[in-house]
Amino acid sequence: MSLTIFFRDNQEFADLVNMYDLEHAESCEGQLKYVLKLLQLDQDRHAVYKEVSGNSEYRNLKPETGKVMSALLGNPSVERCIEEQCNEEGGRVNMCKALEDWEREAKQQGEARGRVWGEARGKVTGVKSLMQKLEVDLEKACELIGITAEEYSQMETELLQPDK
Repeated sequence: MSLTIFFRDNQEFADLVNMYDLEHAESCEGQLKYVLKLLQLDQDRHAVYKEVSGNSEYRNLKPETGKVMSALLGNPSVERCIEEQCNEEGGRVNMCKALEDWEREAKQQGEARGRVWGEARGKVTGVKSLMQKLEVDLEKACELIGITAEEYSQMETELLQPDK
């Protein structure tokens, strides 16, 4: 989500932030500077991660600061982690931990998608190979692999879609 969309949908925040003064975030006092710094990075996940992980001050934020930052990021994983920290860890927020959890979850999701894609690719390749080498029809090749013809068609279609 871009800042323009965020502020359009969250007018109460838009009224508090002058977008033209964000370059002065470092001169702000207290934890407002962390929120403004996040606004400067405008949803660049890698830049946010680098900023937060490279600054130990993000490890001990007030709950309100953590909640605002999670709302700006708009990521359910970060929001969940911050909510848990507010409830379990004496109310302080470790933004570094929240982003590490986000990265770990994203990696696990990517690995799971990769495994599913690899299994589907193997089955589709196996069916095609059986059809060619054994000169059997689609239904028989699918039966030998252990899938239905409908499952084969669905896998083949999904493999052709670039963002799957």
